[in-house]
Amino acid sequence: PPPPPTPHAAWRLAQAMACDNCRGAARELLKVLTNATGGTEVFRKGRDELQQAVDQLPDELSTERDHVRRLMGAMDHRFVSKTIGSWRPFVLCMIRTLHAQQGEFAKACKSVRLTPNAEELRIAEEEARLWAEGRQQPVKKAKALALVPKALPKAPKRAVKEEPDSSQCSQASASESASKRVKVEPCSPAAGSPAGESVGSEAASQPPAREAAEAARQPPASEASIEAPVQSAQRATASPEARRSPTAAMSQASIKNFFAAKPSPL
Repeated sequence: PPPPPTPHAAWRLAQAMACDNCRGAARELLKVLTNATGGTEVFRKGRDELQQAVDQLPDELSTERDHVRRLMGAMDHRFVSKTIGSWRPFVLCMIRTLHAQQGEFAKACKSVRLTPNAEELRIAEEEARLWAEGRQQPVKKAKALALVPKALPKAPKRAVKEEPDSSQCSQASASESASKRVKVEPCSPAAGSPAGESVGSEAASQPPAREAAEAARQPPASEASIEAPVQSAQRATASPEARRSPTAAMSQASIKNFFAAKPSPL
């Protein structure tokens, strides 16, 4: 049999232009922020333009046209205005289906912070197949999330203090009590015993080192400081008449010694 006729160059050009128009409408739809004010109306307008461009695809691209329509049906079913990730992966799958070059498809994925091999694209294709079969699960709009929700960071676990065992507590208390024990020196022998007398005589003959050091550090007392306590004691024990006259408090012996030490010039 003769080989099938090859399509004319004009037909190929028409097909390429139709695909380019569809991809351009899809790229404009990716730029829409549905979570912003008025974003839903802009999305609907861009979606209608994409639908018109897909309907104008020639019959030679019927396979691509049907697949894009399935993706649009699944996107409408999953659409949530406040969640951009609920519909953008479907648009990327449409661009890939419409014979986009590798660089163009990678650039479109990068604009929405996805990779060409992202898990969201696989789930979008699966959702389109389920929608065509009528087995796509309904979506709760109040709790709708992206096709692949982001994993929330886990809160750090609080450190739990381990309670020590009773045996450890008893050992710790025993070690503390042992460290706090006071060493008791043996008592000295009795004073009546010969050993006690010898110890007492040695202690009396040899003053303690501490008292000797303190006595060495103190300056020598003057004669005035030594005589002052003696005179005050004599005044305290003297009679009232002796207190009134200082010369009466002196004894006769002290007076004789005073005049004997200093003879008069007469």
